[in-house]
Amino acid sequence: MNPELEQYLLELAYVALGMFFGIITFTVTVTGLALSIGLLPAFLLGVPVLVGTVYVVHGMAIMERRRAMLLMDVDLPARPMPRKPGQNWLRRSLALTVSPEFWKEASYSLLLLPLGVISGTLVVSFWAVASRTTAMYPLVPSLSCQPEAVTRQSIGFASFRRDCMA
Repeated sequence: MNPELEQYLLELAYVALGMFFGIITFTVTVTGLALSIGLLPAFLLGVPVLVGTVYVVHGMAIMERRRAMLLMDVDLPARPMPRKPGQNWLRRSLALTVSPEFWKEASYSLLLLPLGVISGTLVVSFWAVASRTTAMYPLVPSLSCQPEAVTRQSIGFASFRRDCMA
């Protein structure tokens, strides 16, 4: 296979899959953060949920970096979680919840949904229009109309009967 075509298809897969990964990461992040805030007044049950959310969001960020490295052929450095020596597990866990690294990863998880939906919708729409226009093109000579009329009809801007049957 042509290397440029292969890379193009991998990048297309990255954009198309962004919508599905956006739904997953957004749902998990919002659920974890809302649950931890909601359980905070109940005997501080929200703290372990928040620490668990930190680790889950970090795991999803690792997954997203690996997906980008695999499909887009880019080199992204690993971002380990900050560790400060000399702290017990409770202080270390609470320090993770206020670290800028966690909030960057959580923000990306939240933004991946709208960006993934927009880009995924555009990719699927453009491919649908292109495939329909390509499938309609052999009919153009027999219908005695211009290729522009087929394109307009394929994207829904004109009536096929009015442009090509006249």
